[in-house]
Amino acid sequence: MVKIPITFEHEGTAYKGSLEEVFGAGAKIWHLMIDKFYWGRLRLTDRGWVFDPTAKDESMAALADFFGEYVTLWYS
Repeated sequence: MVKIPITFEHEGTAYKGSLEEVFGAGAKIWHLMIDKFYWGRLRLTDRGWVFDPTAKDESMAALADFFGEYVTLWYS
């Protein structure tokens, strides 16, 4: 499993965690894990990056492109 460490700020709060690639999902999907808790999934669709957050912070959906670019840069 690929774990991509990530640190970012959102609405004045600093977060530190990882984007963990999910294998066998039939598509490219990463789970955002912060302090060992699942915060949502990042996926690449035909229309671009989508982040499906948990109810903890639905406003993180707006970070889809940021997370997607981060993953893209990690692999390049």
